[in-house]
Order: sequence, then structure tokens, then C-alpha cells
Amino acid sequence: MNDPRTWHVYQAVTGPHMNSYIIRHCCESWSDLDDYRQWNTKSKATENWRENVGKYTAHFERNLSEADIKNSNWPADLKYNYVGVNTYHLKLGHNEAIVKDKKTMSDAAKNENWPYNWFWEDYVNGKLEMSLAIPYMNYGAMAPPEVKFSEMLTKQLKSKKKAKELLKNWLSHFKSISYNVYVLREDLSM
Repeated sequence: MNDPRTWHVYQAVTGPHMNSYIIRHCCESWSDLDDYRQWNTKSKATENWRENVGKYTAHFERNLSEADIKNSNWPADLKYNYVGVNTYHLKLGHNEAIVKDKKTMSDAAKNENWPYNWFWEDYVNGKLEMSLAIPYMNYGAMAPPEVKFSEMLTKQLKSKKKAKELLKNWLSHFKSISYNVYVLREDLSM
């Protein structure tokens, strides 16, 4: 249908919803959403979805999020097969502290040339959630690093006490944290 967006499809490989998929497009401006809505109306893509896909779908939802590019380390040409996603379920009233702590941790990782990539995004459609995605080429790459994040943070902050306090504060911002691994389905992506 000449969809103007590039979609990536991911399938859960851990967690309780092994038969679920995430169909994701990133990144565009808010006004681009209006343009896409106009394309969708003209192309009748939603009607096509209902007739050909919707009948096989038990549940779907649409979420909007804002990419936190400044605190992320995700080059445009990044190659990966899997993504580990931490989903943080936020407590009310912690937004400013989360922004500050996230920046401190991300800056530390960048300053220390932490050998990993990561991508932060904040949900904006009513969910009190944010996520951190970490890409991997294979399962072996998911093994814990030789230098733990807390050790790298200690080196960057020049204080084990400050690093420990920052991590404790970070965890205090969330009701819960969940983790799932998804495989990138190139065969279903465009």
C-alpha cells in the first residue's frame, strides 16, 4: 500500500505473552502524525487491517512515546537481532528526579565509553511507563558484562557511595520494573 513509514516487527521470546508482536516505527515529529493519518485515510490501510489481520488478533493497542535521543546511545546504522527491554512503571511525582538521574547515568556511560548501546523512551499516552532498550546480536551477547554498570558508575562519579546512592534513588522512582527479550523479525519488517 506504499506505506510511507518503515516498520520493524518484534516477537517476544521471554515472558508470559510469547505469541505477541510489537510493530514499531521510530522517529518522527508530532505533525508527522497528522500526515500519516491523512495517508491512512486515503489508502484505507485501517480497513485492510480490520479485514485481513484484525480477525486473527486477540488484542492490540497503540502506544505513543517520545524518544529520549539525548540520553540514548543508538546509532542509525546499528545492527542487532534481539532487544532486551526494561519497562519501568513510574511512581507519581518522580518525573523531575527521573530525568535528572537518567541523564547522570547516561552521561556517565557515555563518558566512560560504555561498550553498549541503549535507547530510552517515555510513554506519553496515559501509561506511567518508560523503557530502556538494549540491542544484542545473539544470546551470548546478553551475558553480564565483565565490568558491572555500578563499577563503571563508581569510576565516573569517583565515589562508591555516590554511585550506590544514585542507583538507590533510581530504583525508588518505580513501582515495579519488568524485563522481556524480543527478536527482530526481519521477515515481517519493512
